[in-house]
Amino acid sequence: MDRWFDGLHADAQKSIRPRFTSERCDDHLGAFHELYQHELALRGGYDEVDCDIGREDPGHMRPDLLLRRADARCFVEVTVALGDDVVDPTARPRLQQLYDAIERITVRDFLLHVNVRAVGPDTPGKRLIRRIDGWLRTMDPDEEIARVAADGEAAARRIEVDGWTVDLVATGWQPDLRGRPDLGVIGSIVEGPDNYRHVIEGERRIEFDGPRTLNDDVLLAAALHRKLKHRYELDDLPYVIAVLCAGDFVTDTDIMDALVGPGGVWGHGAPDRSRRLSGIITATNLSPTAVADVEPTLWTNPNADHPVPEDFFPWRRISVSADGDQTEQSATRAVADVLGVSARFPAE
Repeated sequence: MDRWFDGLHADAQKSIRPRFTSERCDDHLGAFHELYQHELALRGGYDEVDCDIGREDPGHMRPDLLLRRADARCFVEVTVALGDDVVDPTARPRLQQLYDAIERITVRDFLLHVNVRAVGPDTPGKRLIRRIDGWLRTMDPDEEIARVAADGEAAARRIEVDGWTVDLVATGWQPDLRGRPDLGVIGSIVEGPDNYRHVIEGERRIEFDGPRTLNDDVLLAAALHRKLKHRYELDDLPYVIAVLCAGDFVTDTDIMDALVGPGGVWGHGAPDRSRRLSGIITATNLSPTAVADVEPTLWTNPNADHPVPEDFFPWRRISVSADGDQTEQSATRAVADVLGVSARFPAE
């Protein structure tokens, strides 16, 4: 990493160093990926590598890298798409404190369905619990039961306090179950979109501990759409976005769905600007200790205004049509060979 860092110009070093050492996952991985892609470019046999990192001009926006081999040139923008993963392990104790606090609320005539959308930086305080109690005191459990039985919507409320965002749905306990000390008030828990879930039904507790539905394709598509909205000066050259897909479970199917599925960047109904994107380079779950294991893949857009030149990148190459048809070519070099490390790095 230090040698890679030394290969950057001074402006790029100033940009990457504070982000690489940041405690924020997206900042750290973004800086690491820029370092990695820059090193691949330097060692990739290109005649010229022009690095714009740290030299961004808001009046003349350019992607991070411009590579040249003979008469062929290509822009590369480097980014990260965080996966749809579970709650950060460091936030787990605070989250459990929230659940414990909710279980001790005063109003106990309702079964609560708790959806945690954001975990606050500190232990949940009494203000949040008072807000929940205050909301429940405005309702009658029998009226709520009758409303739901008549096909009405259950009572719902979003509570935002001290960095916490919690969506609640309340349904009334049946009269014979109210006030029972052995029954909790939390009926189900969802942590983020379609995450791990715990369910209580009546006197029985049924626990589901994953796996849950992943939305990595949606997050990747969103990251690509955001980049496409940037008005880069591309000089009618090919333009590729290199994406570190950070989810532990990202597959080629997720990437395909992000490209040509509903809402994908190249599928039917995609915006005209999608033709500016010549391809994407994906590196799935890349980390500093996996640089020799993770082989990049170049996914090319057959409808691009400016296609990626043949053999410009040595990676596995997949051409994708809007209908999902694929044509695959094998890599011509392994990433370990390009980086000059052992295929078993860091073991040897």
